[in-house]
Amino acid sequence: MDDLYLIAINLTRRCNLRCAHCYLDAATLEHGSDPELTTEEVYSLLDEIAGRSQATLVVLTGGEPLLRHDLETLLEHGSKLGLFMVVGSNGVLLSDKRVQSLKAAGAMGIGISLDSLDAEQHNRFRGSPRAWQKTLAGMEACRRHGLAFQIHFSVTESNADEIAAMI
Repeated sequence: MDDLYLIAINLTRRCNLRCAHCYLDAATLEHGSDPELTTEEVYSLLDEIAGRSQATLVVLTGGEPLLRHDLETLLEHGSKLGLFMVVGSNGVLLSDKRVQSLKAAGAMGIGISLDSLDAEQHNRFRGSPRAWQKTLAGMEACRRHGLAFQIHFSVTESNADEIAAMI
């Protein structure tokens, strides 16, 4: 059957931020929770997805997927199966080196969370004093190395007035 168009795989519950809208507790964000899928289990899942449809867009997300040591390996495996592999991230850990590594592994793009055009408001929402600056630096790294990205904007009462400007 060729009926899988998009599937998101939450690789981890660990995260480097403490976002206001997150449903995870602080201990889970820092340490993750059992059981996190192993590399082999994700391989098996990707194999199964590819067996149903090679036209599927697979989003590797979390938590923060860049905290997984095997992210590039997972991207490479899915790409070799013919799947369209992308990453969903808060963007804070996107350095030039990491962007190049993700692209070389087969990432076709990355969704990056940005919740305000105002640095202070974004930082408050994301629970980190430099999240906005690091996220924008991550976007610039993507631009420099030709890795497509899109902005994921969580609309709340405090930023709904920014929708037009964000677009």
